Amino acid sequence: MKKNLDNFYVKSTLFTILSLVAALCNYALYPFLVRILPPSEFGDFAVASATLSQVLSILLAINIISIYLVKKYNEEDARAYTQTVQKALLWLFGILCVLMLACWPLLQAVFKIEHALIFIPMASVLILSILLTVWNGYLQGNKELVRIGIGTLGASLAKLMFAVILGLLAGSVGAMFGVLVGALAGIALLKLYPGIKTPSLNTLFKKMSHTELRSLLRIRSYIIEVALVVGTLGFIQSYDISLSKVFFAPELAGMYSGISILGAALYYLAFILVWIILPEISMDNQNINRRVLTTTYKLYLALAIAAVTGITLLGDSLLPVILGPAYSGKTEWLLFGALYQLTIASVALYAYSLLVRRKKRAVLLAGLVFALCITLPPIFGSTSPATMILTLWLSAICGVVLYAIIIAIRQLFRHTDSKTTQ
Repeated sequence: MKKNLDNFYVKSTLFTILSLVAALCNYALYPFLVRILPPSEFGDFAVASATLSQVLSILLAINIISIYLVKKYNEEDARAYTQTVQKALLWLFGILCVLMLACWPLLQAVFKIEHALIFIPMASVLILSILLTVWNGYLQGNKELVRIGIGTLGASLAKLMFAVILGLLAGSVGAMFGVLVGALAGIALLKLYPGIKTPSLNTLFKKMSHTELRSLLRIRSYIIEVALVVGTLGFIQSYDISLSKVFFAPELAGMYSGISILGAALYYLAFILVWIILPEISMDNQNINRRVLTTTYKLYLALAIAAVTGITLLGDSLLPVILGPAYSGKTEWLLFGALYQLTIASVALYAYSLLVRRKKRAVLLAGLVFALCITLPPIFGSTSPATMILTLWLSAICGVVLYAIIIAIRQLFRHTDSKTTQ
């Protein structure tokens, strides 16, 4: 059995199955909550979840960093680096949580959140999710895909069960406490599952040593690059939900949140391939990288065609069944939302592959997409949810096109300079 698990295809298949089942559990939660919570309360839960996703998206940088560290260093050094990064992140986000709780009246007013108590479980989930993300990243770097899949599935099952139960008892605040229980379950499973040791917490409450500080300084520029790319792309992935809360009334924003969650399911489906493919990226063999990326993008194209066809043909009949009768006629929202999410997943795959190879142009790609998605929708997309998500999608595409033009011009100048030198 162990020999089979060491096989890339067996591990990848098991990881994919476990991740898909976990994703189904995660997304099954939202139709349940849509039906048991009033739209305004569901909007509170959705914006809290989206905010967590945006903040925690920065932590996905550790997945990229872990893959890079495992490729560059031996196991002992890679583990030491990861523990130092984990400690720094826990300190940083501990301070961030304190500031968030101190500023909750402002946050409550900006996002029109009805129940301020939701910030308490939200801050707790943030801290626990740091451990989950760091541990998953370290195990990903060591290719323990099955272990990650089991931990993810266990966390999702616990989240689904307890968020629904506590949501019935205590509304959006109770649902967020259910998410907290899921995070605890995921940590317990990763810790107890046999395999390579997870990064230690022994030095968490000790002062940063000179060795730890030197470790951070050695990779500080790379950490900043990865954090910028992963953070910006993660932010805009769920930016539409936050934007809808700012643009529209609570009832309409809550309805859009339900549609957006369904569209985002395609993002997470596509993103499973990212964590399977990235460890296979070579730092110096472009032929391997070209083959791997071409195959993945063909799968993405097939997924996009299937999604557009399915939504166009079945959206009007399935949306009222899944989310309720109020969602009849909202197929257009889902169609543009799905295209937006798949576009961001495609951008993330290429940008992350550049980061594994330590190519700085990943920052350019993410920066252009981020800048256009942030600036154009407030100008052109505030009239309706459909216009907003369409503008977001077109903004992302414009960012990719602009990046391609800049890279082509730069390569042309390099080619010209090379000829001149010869």
